[in-house]
Amino acid sequence: MLFQVARPEQTTLLFQHAKDAEDFANANNAKCEPWNGEAYVDIYLPVAGWKCVMYSRDDDVGGMFTPWQTGFCGWETPKEAYAEAHIMAEGYGIPVMYQSESELATRDARERQEQQESIARMKALKEQWGLK
Repeated sequence: MLFQVARPEQTTLLFQHAKDAEDFANANNAKCEPWNGEAYVDIYLPVAGWKCVMYSRDDDVGGMFTPWQTGFCGWETPKEAYAEAHIMAEGYGIPVMYQSESELATRDARERQEQQESIARMKALKEQWGLK
């Protein structure tokens, strides 16, 4: 379950943990409540750089959220993609998944490491199979 913090005149934020949402809401004089919406925006790191992506509820796969639309650019940092995510969320009137500065930095390091490990595994498989 996700939790939303709706702030007047600003993008609604989503949180994965109730305590984080409540703490943020209390610090910003906002209201925290469970969220059961149809779409939200988050960021991810594909090969071409950080991107924002809109997820929407897909009834064909049991109501899970699936990627529906990505942003226009691949960004060097997650902070840049997160800024675009806010613009996309505001444009569609949907919430954006909350990311603190430290979460963005941690996520950047983790996902870049995973990307490097994946590339190394692919190179090893290519060598094993005698491919160039």
